[in-house]
Amino acid sequence: MRSRSPGAVVTGFRSTKEVEIFQQELGGGAEVALIYLNASAPIRLCRAIDRGRDDVTPEKFAKRDAQEIRMGLPDIAGLPNVVLQANEGSQQELFGAISTRYRKALKVYTSDRERRAQRLKPLRFQLEGLILRTLLAEQSTEKWLTTTEIAAALNRRFNEAKSKNNVSRYFNQEFHSYYELRFRERDGKQIGVLEYQLSATGLSRAMQLHAELVVSRPRRRGTERAEHAQLSLMLPP
Repeated sequence: MRSRSPGAVVTGFRSTKEVEIFQQELGGGAEVALIYLNASAPIRLCRAIDRGRDDVTPEKFAKRDAQEIRMGLPDIAGLPNVVLQANEGSQQELFGAISTRYRKALKVYTSDRERRAQRLKPLRFQLEGLILRTLLAEQSTEKWLTTTEIAAALNRRFNEAKSKNNVSRYFNQEFHSYYELRFRERDGKQIGVLEYQLSATGLSRAMQLHAELVVSRPRRRGTERAEHAQLSLMLPP
């Protein structure tokens, strides 16, 4: 996957083989830090229930835990150069520990990000940000949208004039991990038209953008933009 970002976090590895293949594909030109986060089963179960995904129960959690152990997840902790990081506390505590350990690397990344931010329009107002926020608002309908439908919904919500071609070009230029896609069906047959929804990664990114808007929203009454208020009502539970 190509990315314009100078840094990225990749998660979800379940075996040492997956890690090795990823490192081989990435090549030796990139700096990689392999971190193994560990938390006790009761804490992980509470977090899974709090996320409210997949109707988690203690029985389902235990079954998935056993499956991941069989896949070799604990073996990742024994790989060379792996950093073992406890994750028993809050997100703030974890971020603090990571920031302290990788202070030098994060300082370089932050400086580059700040330089780019001065040159570029904030993401929440770029086409990608508008698409993410549009699909987040449509998430409660559980509909899959074509690029034409995304453009129409985006223009209605944000009073923009983006054409279907703008949206299609965005999706066709490169792979995006923010979306799931499939062919639309009619009368039980695929009609060759792609339609999109947010992936789990895209949902997290869209909600992050929404949170940034809430934080940056003016405090004076009557100054909020209309789409902010609409979007806040459309967040999934």
